[in-house]
Amino acid sequence: MTDPKFKIGDVVQLMSGGPPMTVDSLFIMDQGQFYVLIWHDEVGQLQKDQFREEVLTVFVPPPERENWREDDE
Repeated sequence: MTDPKFKIGDVVQLMSGGPPMTVDSLFIMDQGQFYVLIWHDEVGQLQKDQFREEVLTVFVPPPERENWREDDE
């Protein structure tokens, strides 16, 4: 078994996208390493679920736009 890719407190995201999620805990099974993640959904409710390490990546926030104005949309 390899060392865990993430540690408790890291902010990650599914490789396919989605909200930033925080690593709450890690457990190792015969099938691989799994992370218990927590995040707030679109209405602010706390969510919690487990994911395989292979489907996660480090969350990288989008760059802030300079000179952004609402009428730019």
